[in-house]
Amino acid sequence: MSVRALARKIGVSPTFISNLKKGVKFADLPTALKIEKATHGEVKVEQIVRPEVARALKEYLKLRCPTSKTSSPEEQLKSDKKNKEVTVD
Repeated sequence: MSVRALARKIGVSPTFISNLKKGVKFADLPTALKIEKATHGEVKVEQIVRPEVARALKEYLKLRCPTSKTSSPEEQLKSDKKNKEVTVD
């Protein structure tokens, strides 16, 4: 996917995507999740957020899902949301 196509798909500027690729800028977590989803996991959240955010996210996932080994942060967040859903009879 081209820089322009990715930027258009997630609603950011091509310059922002280029700066992410160069390591000049970091994405916030919601934007990083959009990028991981748009690239079908080719670009991982932890590759484009600040290092301290990536470490904190990994630690969070270890605490929340100690048996999960390979799920992406996006998959874990979806799982957390699903687990919070409550059905009322």
